[in-house]
Amino acid sequence: MGPAGVRAVSVGALGLTTSGLISASAAMSTLLTWDCPIRTALGIQCPGCGSTRCVQAIVVGDLLGAFRHNALTSSAIALTLGLAGAGVVNPSALVAGLKRARQHAGHVILAVLIGAAAFTIIRNIV
Repeated sequence: MGPAGVRAVSVGALGLTTSGLISASAAMSTLLTWDCPIRTALGIQCPGCGSTRCVQAIVVGDLLGAFRHNALTSSAIALTLGLAGAGVVNPSALVAGLKRARQHAGHVILAVLIGAAAFTIIRNIV
């Protein structure tokens, strides 16, 4: 796939992410009104607690509020949008970065799990 194809895929991914966030926010505000089972059973917030409110805040443009609701989710969304934007600006760098990331997939997964665990511990202490 050439640079134009990568750029088209990146723009499409950015559009799908944006429309998905808006749709997910609408669906979550009406359908997902249940309490978190981890919070109910253990009394602590899991890494996903506050994600619904985070996405809703992003949709209305309250980025600071989104970060307060769930820093992990808002950071993941920013990273996703940043990567999509990087593909629009420099498609070949994005493709090269994804190839390097694929070589270190096990390390990336471990880092994400450790980060989520650390986030959970810190948010329940503070």
